[in-house]
Amino acid sequence: MLLPYKKLYENASEFMTKHEMWMSSQVGSFDPEAIDTDVATYFRTIYKLEKTFSDLPAVKQLSGTIRLKIEAFREHMPIVQTLGNPGMKDRHWERVSEIVGFPIKAGPDLTLAKIMEELSSSESKEEVQDVMTEEKEDTSWRMVVMN
Repeated sequence: MLLPYKKLYENASEFMTKHEMWMSSQVGSFDPEAIDTDVATYFRTIYKLEKTFSDLPAVKQLSGTIRLKIEAFREHMPIVQTLGNPGMKDRHWERVSEIVGFPIKAGPDLTLAKIMEELSSSESKEEVQDVMTEEKEDTSWRMVVMN
């Protein structure tokens, strides 16, 4: 009977804690695949709980608010995956800097929160993703040629 409330609390608390950690972490120090898995799990769980609480307007509203926060972060997952890619080289950072129009250099002060602040243009986000897509394709071709 209390299990759905417990799940709501645990998932909301975990997401908010991890969200803060991800946003304040140095770019490149996190595992983008683990973040993607966690976010998908939180979203699925909260979405189901929101349906469970359909007869309880206040709790349904709370779970809906949490779901919206998760959805907002999910929209940034392509950037998280791109910038968290361990294959990012200096030349990629240079191209990203050219695209966004300001210098971005991997280092201890470069956090996901800072990147998100600067990358408010969805056009820039797509171009940054294109940089890494090209690199992945290039790396894949090199692997095929070597084999």
